[in-house]
Amino acid sequence: MKKLIFILLAFMHLFGASGSPAATLLVRCDDIGMCHAVNEAAKELADTGIPLNYSIMFVCPWYQEAVDLLKDYDNICFG
Repeated sequence: MKKLIFILLAFMHLFGASGSPAATLLVRCDDIGMCHAVNEAAKELADTGIPLNYSIMFVCPWYQEAVDLLKDYDNICFG
C-alpha cells in the first residue's frame, strides 16, 4: 500500500500541478446577422466577457445590426 501511495504521489508531482497553463475556452457562434433574435443573443453572450469567435452572414438582412451591436467588444473575433 505504501508503494502505491508513493507511486501516485510521484505521478502527481510529475504530471499534476506543475505550473502548466490553464485551459482556455473559445466559443464559436455561427450565422450572426441572420435575424434580430440571433443578434440580441450574440450581444448577450458578448456581455459575459468570455472570448468569442463570431461568423457574420453578410448576405442576410440583419448583418448591419450585428456589426453595429458588436463592433466595440474587445473579446470578440469576427470571421
